[in-house]
Amino acid sequence: MERTGTGAVQAILQRLKGNVGESDLKELNSALWRLGYQRKPELMVQAAVECGHLPLQEGHYTALMDGLLCAQRATQAASVFYHTRLFNVPLDCAILSDLLAGLLLSDPGSDNIEWVWDRIAEESMTPPANLCAKLLLACIEKAQWVLARKVLSAVLKHDLELPWKQVHSRLPTASDREGFVEFEQLWKEVEDKSERNPPKGLRFVLVFPRKPT
Repeated sequence: MERTGTGAVQAILQRLKGNVGESDLKELNSALWRLGYQRKPELMVQAAVECGHLPLQEGHYTALMDGLLCAQRATQAASVFYHTRLFNVPLDCAILSDLLAGLLLSDPGSDNIEWVWDRIAEESMTPPANLCAKLLLACIEKAQWVLARKVLSAVLKHDLELPWKQVHSRLPTASDREGFVEFEQLWKEVEDKSERNPPKGLRFVLVFPRKPT
């Protein structure tokens, strides 16, 4: 299977030296996905570099980033993300969320995380609630208060669930760095609003069967 996937890309690259059609790009995209499933990011990177003269599209970059993330190479996937920014290639919320999750696992203090988050915010995307919670807690852990405030603001904007207990337990021991005062002020506002308007719990109504008349 590995030879088939690699050979397919090599053959496509040779053929694409001339005129490039829409069907050629689709075939290249399929080949990149196959290499991603085979966990061969090096071959995917090589293919992408050799195709630098081609008008690569969203699907090609998504396939490449997905393959790198599957191989637990989030930093390389972030490099591909920067290429998409350079060439104004759009990416959907799913792959950007996967990239954020990968970066959180590999390097939670990375500046790449804030760049990816800002991209999501620019496109007015709605990130998953569990990812926002993990990112918020990671920011508190690393004292990245500027990003923490951005994430908290997005959580409020999209009305997502907050990790109340975890934040309460970590804030008292958190480092006071740039942006801490602003984050603390926003968090207190959130707490005050929550106390004034506590979330409504579910009301259960017991329904008993009617007695026969």
